[in-house]
Amino acid sequence: MYKKKDEDPLWIVRPKIDSDERRLTGLFWMSPAQVCAYEKFHDVIVIDTTSKTNQFDMILFMITAVDNNFKNLIVAAALIEDETEATFAWILDELKIACEVTPTVIYSDLDSALVSAISNNYPETCLFHCIFHIDLNLKKIFERSYAISLNYFSANF
Repeated sequence: MYKKKDEDPLWIVRPKIDSDERRLTGLFWMSPAQVCAYEKFHDVIVIDTTSKTNQFDMILFMITAVDNNFKNLIVAAALIEDETEATFAWILDELKIACEVTPTVIYSDLDSALVSAISNNYPETCLFHCIFHIDLNLKKIFERSYAISLNYFSANF
C-alpha cells in the first residue's frame, strides 16, 4: 500500500497502531479511483466484514457504494483486528477525513458496535439492516432456540 502511495500521493493509506505494543491493529485505504467513486456515489453505501479469512488473520471491512447503474463499487477497505465500536468509529473517521461527503443511506448487518459507530458518526444518515443478515441471524436464533429447521417450520406454517 505504501508503495502505491509513494507512486501516487492521492492514495489514502492510514495505519492504526497500538503504541503500547508497537504493532499494527488496523489499516484503512482508498485508491484515487475509489475516492472519486465515493464522492460521486455516496448516496447508498453497504458496509460488511469478513471474518479473518486472510493470511494476516484480520477482519476485512469493506465499504461499497451503489452507482447510477445499480452496480456495486468497492470505495474503501480496512483490515482490522476486532469489531469494536472504537475500531468501527476509527474507520468511519478516516472515511470522513478522506471525503467530506455524508452517505444518505447505509446498509449493514445487525452488529450493535457497528450500528452505534454509524449512528454516532453519521447521525443524519438513514441506517438499514441488510435482509441477508437478518435472514441469516433469524435462522441461527430460530434453530438454536427451537431446535428445528426454519425451512421445516416455513413449509409447515
